[in-house]
Amino acid sequence: MISRIKNMSDSFIFELPLQTDPEQESICNKRFYAGGNLYNACLGEALKRLDLAKQSKDWQRAKKLPRSKERSKHFQKALKRAQFSEYSLHAFVKNLVHGSWIRDHIDSQVAQKIATRAFHSTYEYMIGKRGRPRFKNARQFSSLEGKSNLTGIRFKNGKIFWNKLILNPVYDHKDEVEAHALAHHTKYVRLVRRNLRGKSRFYAQLIQEGRALLKKKHTIGQGKTIGLDIGPSTIAVVGEKTAYLTSFCTELQENEKQIKKLQKDLDRSRRATNPNNYNEKGIPLKNTTWKMSSRYRKKQQKLSEQKRMIAASRKTLHPFDSEETQSFRTGRNRCSFFCGT
Repeated sequence: MISRIKNMSDSFIFELPLQTDPEQESICNKRFYAGGNLYNACLGEALKRLDLAKQSKDWQRAKKLPRSKERSKHFQKALKRAQFSEYSLHAFVKNLVHGSWIRDHIDSQVAQKIATRAFHSTYEYMIGKRGRPRFKNARQFSSLEGKSNLTGIRFKNGKIFWNKLILNPVYDHKDEVEAHALAHHTKYVRLVRRNLRGKSRFYAQLIQEGRALLKKKHTIGQGKTIGLDIGPSTIAVVGEKTAYLTSFCTELQENEKQIKKLQKDLDRSRRATNPNNYNEKGIPLKNTTWKMSSRYRKKQQKLSEQKRMIAASRKTLHPFDSEETQSFRTGRNRCSFFCGT
């Protein structure tokens, strides 16, 4: 019903940690907060327009028809009347930014990418690829990106520029992956915020044109065929003469034990602090206010850190992040390429 144009040139992501002072961190946090509010506004508008399209007579008529060109035309007509399109959402976000406090923190290029992100989430929900997208709170919104390396967030002369904000990446000039990545053209830049050990850390992801460096130890074999079935914690390998099943992150079993212990501690703390929020069977009630002690919040941070460590270790050990994404990690740097995207 809606065609999505893909850029067919190869790209890969190279990530660099950023060295920030308290003033720069405060500015970045304000811009992430503004971006989160803008994303929620765009998502709400996109869902509203989609709901209006579903209520139209054209949509209801199309649902009764078999798969055909006529059926697609009715769907497209309903979506067009409801102004459910990526460019219509760009016009919405333009008026929204210029008429609010967000214009002091988010430029037009970043705002359009936020609108595109909200539209794609709603579009995938419309075609049944995912569930209904949810709004994000201030902690959940963790990435901002531009459309090109010419305006907005830019990588120039070894630094990240965004309006009056200048951020210095941390380099490791002995790293061959870094040298290979920086030798390529930068398409656009993405800023990422992560919570490490209870503190916010900022990273710059450079989307580079070309392919990631393939190290000698990762050389692909010739003349042999194998099949891989990769799960979150295990991998099954089937070859021409042998097959085996192995686990990821066996060394992190102690972390998983700590996660279970923290989850039990948090559950006991919630029940002790909020006894009126449960029914006779111990099931939590809906539409209730929860009290959280300072110790509870500290344990929450520990739990989040343990989960982050396990997720990072598993992602490091995965030979493929997805069907179209191949990633390689060396120390603190991550380098991956997307074929045909």
